[in-house]
Amino acid sequence: MGARCLEKIIEFEHGIHIPHNKIHKVLLEHGLANESKNKKKRRKAWIRYEREHSLTAVHLDWHSCKVNGKELCVVLDDSYRCILVGNEFDAATAENSINLVQEVLDSFGEIRRIEQVITDHGTQFYANKTDKNGESNR
Repeated sequence: MGARCLEKIIEFEHGIHIPHNKIHKVLLEHGLANESKNKKKRRKAWIRYEREHSLTAVHLDWHSCKVNGKELCVVLDDSYRCILVGNEFDAATAENSINLVQEVLDSFGEIRRIEQVITDHGTQFYANKTDKNGESNR
């Protein structure tokens, strides 16, 4: 029997959940399972999307701070991988995101203009709510 089958049997008969990865590891240690080389290798090549020159692209993301309950946003340079600006706010808003990008433009605009801003699909960056026609209210 394989680890996935044993996982279900153990949970059904004993009421204990043991992840199949842990079961497989024990089976390997006792020589009761074989390691599959096909499952060890990466399925798809990993590509690092990184710009050659600083300020051609920046990343923005929001994070909730567990220490003080504030919302933290940083602007990270894609090429140099350093924080250009960052701040803590009471709320994660689009206006605060725009102000941070403006701060980067004010500080580094003489060197180079930002060509791309990379974000997730957070509500601070995209109008996610749409009506029945697919139109956003922003």
